Amino acid sequence: MEPYLQSEVKRLQTFLLMALATSDSALINTHGDHLNVKDREFFQRSMAGETVAADPIIGRTTKQLQIQISSPISAETGIKPAGVLMGGIPSN
Repeated sequence: MEPYLQSEVKRLQTFLLMALATSDSALINTHGDHLNVKDREFFQRSMAGETVAADPIIGRTTKQLQIQISSPISAETGIKPAGVLMGGIPSN
């Protein structure tokens, strides 16, 4: 998945990075960072089923003010999402 997300960051040129988070809050982004995003609003709301444009935050990887755009990834079974797809857009 990471090569695809990297190609999208390059193609779109709007995002600072893109990431995939699993339902247990483990995230890997296009910078190769592995983070826990359990405390992040975008993750919590997307795991509740929302597509989100969260309030600006300082990114843990980029150290830049950014808006996290995120959406839940549907699971094959059950009602809880399998994870979250996220992109960070600079807010400057």
